[in-house]
Amino acid sequence: SVFGFDPVNSFLGNDIRFGGIILLLSSWLLLVLFYIFFDRASWKRAESVFVVTAVLISTYALFELVHLVPDLGEKWPRSSSLMGNPIYLASYLIFPLLIALTKIKSQNTWSPGYIIATLIIFSGIAVTGTRGVFLGLVVGGLVALYVSFQKRMQGKKKVLVPLIVIVVLLSGFFLARSFVPTNSFFSRYVRFDDQSSGSRIEFWKMAFLGVKEHPFMGFGYENYYAISEKYYSSVLYENEASYTDKPHNAYIEILVSSGVIGLAIYGFFLVCLFKAIYWARKQKRIDDLQESLFIFGLVAYLAQNFFVFDTVGTFFSLSFFAALIVYLSVDQKSIELLETRRVSSRNILMILFSLIFILFCTKFVLPTYNYFCLLSNASRESNDVNRFRMLKSIDEISFIYDRNPVGKAFHSNAKLIYNKNGNTQMAKDYVQASIEQYDILLKLHPKRGEYWYQRADMGLMKAFINKVAIDDRTKDAVNKAIELTPVRTEPYLVKATQLEIEGKIPEAIQLLENIRLKIPNSIKLFWVLSVLYGKNGQDAKAAEFGFLAIDAGLKVSSLQGILDLINYFAEVRDYAKVIILYEQAIKFFPEQLDLNANLAAAYATTGQVEKAIVTANKYKKLKPEAGAHADAFIRSLEVQN
Repeated sequence: SVFGFDPVNSFLGNDIRFGGIILLLSSWLLLVLFYIFFDRASWKRAESVFVVTAVLISTYALFELVHLVPDLGEKWPRSSSLMGNPIYLASYLIFPLLIALTKIKSQNTWSPGYIIATLIIFSGIAVTGTRGVFLGLVVGGLVALYVSFQKRMQGKKKVLVPLIVIVVLLSGFFLARSFVPTNSFFSRYVRFDDQSSGSRIEFWKMAFLGVKEHPFMGFGYENYYAISEKYYSSVLYENEASYTDKPHNAYIEILVSSGVIGLAIYGFFLVCLFKAIYWARKQKRIDDLQESLFIFGLVAYLAQNFFVFDTVGTFFSLSFFAALIVYLSVDQKSIELLETRRVSSRNILMILFSLIFILFCTKFVLPTYNYFCLLSNASRESNDVNRFRMLKSIDEISFIYDRNPVGKAFHSNAKLIYNKNGNTQMAKDYVQASIEQYDILLKLHPKRGEYWYQRADMGLMKAFINKVAIDDRTKDAVNKAIELTPVRTEPYLVKATQLEIEGKIPEAIQLLENIRLKIPNSIKLFWVLSVLYGKNGQDAKAAEFGFLAIDAGLKVSSLQGILDLINYFAEVRDYAKVIILYEQAIKFFPEQLDLNANLAAAYATTGQVEKAIVTANKYKKLKPEAGAHADAFIRSLEVQN
């Protein structure tokens, strides 16, 4: 479980999400340090800082909602604040919300400050639009109410009152579904039949297929990709075709990472937390209300984990919460004895961990910061030569957290420059640099099919633009990609490209047609088939698959490909497809204003006069210098009508 399928991922995670053993150990260490360093006064201050920090982060989220501050993560209308993702933010805020609730009333005195803090943090959760956390809060509230009712009520009321509460909540839920519009922001809270929900179910199915291979010890931390590449669901090509690195379920992720043994240990840890809450109440360190609130927060966190995964923020919150519960569960005499022994040990530990922290930051954190700054600055650089130099300078950094982003940067720029400027030396340099990065990556991650596919893609591009034979390393990369990702289309697309370069176009077509029977909804596959059929002189087939790809939403790199399809369907008088292609072209290339004039003409040809007039007026507004021609066109339509 520690080393796993991919040891580098197991310890560090990847560029998308920091995780693995390092994060897990840091979280446990943080829990222990909280417990060791904090005495009674320290905990009081720490709880205040914990809540105030969450208030500041929530306030940023609220300002983000009304556009008073920049979006730093996922764009409006869902707020991400300083966490980069709405889900990360909402999950992190659960435990601060709990602590704020426990502080509202103390010794029969109400705290206005904590009331305001609670409202701000709850609002911060609300503006994320995160259904998993919303559901977690509801479930946590129900469980806490049930526990409270069991202590305060007698007889049938113990069962009847909770049932009434559940019925009222369910009635409100279904009533809201009837009144909340589907395009409303709040629709997310009452509808779960969207793309995101469907994708999660497929992720879970894939995980259960893969976990059978290593049921006891798992694949190692952050290695879900080993399952998703091997068992990728063809259903996901209807919604997305990205390489998935998380099952979006914390419990399934633990099962995948460390098997049933790891899941059992995690379950034991959770039992210990609930037991600590019980002991804290028994020791009279907390009252009945606080006990219910602690149960509410913990259950809310556990319930939302069915739909998300832990992050740096949630691990920090959980460590803080767990340390606080452990502290509260210890009897008063033991606490007093422990605190008398802490002063000297705390000073020694403080010095020791300060030195470790400084060393860690110097060796790893600062180089990683410089790495991502360089990547960010390179992405904003408009000059291809300067951008290339900036990306190449990354190799001089002492510690590179993950080379995949720089490999992808060279990869994407190579294709952009080639599509824009043709077969230039700069395009060749980017291709070669990308190949070098992927070769290094594959030494670290030799079982990652995604990287073999990317290496194969760049190797084939190198052979194509240099007009040379495909090298053996690239051929091996193609075969390795197919071996490791047998149910994805990408490796077969590069295999088809290999056959195309070798002049075996009929074989390439047959290969992809066979794959289409297994994966019938991949728009990338449709487009490559369209290109191959076109080169094979089968124009009708080329147009058929090209239309399927564009209609399904594939954004091609060049407008000319869509225009060629439009010309074909115009010649065969299939104007319905012409209109659809023009509508997609306008969506993908909005800067090409004359497409609106062509679309208006296509509407007119099919007798859709009103749409033709609306589109012509839109064209006139976008391009005022064409106003006279647009007005003449509109008058001619009105006369005909």
